[in-house]
Amino acid sequence: MTAMTRKKELFSTSTLVKIGVLGSLGGILMLFEFPLPFAPSFMGVDLSDTPVMLSSMALGPLAGVVTSFVKIVIKLLMKPTTTGFIGELSNLVLSISIALTVGFIYKMKKDRKGAIIAVAATVITMSAVALVTNAYIIYPAYVNVLGYNMSDLIALTNSLNGLVHDYWSMMFFMVVPFNVVKQGFVAILTIILLKHVEPLIR
Repeated sequence: MTAMTRKKELFSTSTLVKIGVLGSLGGILMLFEFPLPFAPSFMGVDLSDTPVMLSSMALGPLAGVVTSFVKIVIKLLMKPTTTGFIGELSNLVLSISIALTVGFIYKMKKDRKGAIIAVAATVITMSAVALVTNAYIIYPAYVNVLGYNMSDLIALTNSLNGLVHDYWSMMFFMVVPFNVVKQGFVAILTIILLKHVEPLIR
């Protein structure tokens, strides 16, 4: 398949409608969060990347990336940002990393084993990207843009997770495990839904 053909397929009416539906579902799912006991309450787990992964696996990685953008737009239309768009930016970057990882791996091996490998890889990729972006972009932005006090954030996290005692231990023992658990839920749900949903999306 040529690059031009892939581009035409991505922007076909049928594909755009599917992306719109999946992105809208992802945006709605962003509104429903549940906390983890070892992480602060402002870090909620949601399942909004499940539609992104389904889109990327059924329609291709670029479709998954577009679905990620649609998801964020829909969420913002329904609920304005409370983090100066920092939270949404973080979510978008992680969603794109998930879409590209699962889409490209599954594209090379489109069977049950390939699906499992692809979704499992997203747990590793997302956690690594989350570590880097949170450490160097997201948390500094919370401090510099929103005026959060880093010492207070570390103290709050320490009260929930005794392994946290400074900035980098917060990154490794709170941010990384949080994203492993979050994406683990999404990966399991995606595998459960894939064989039922993929034929409908294609």
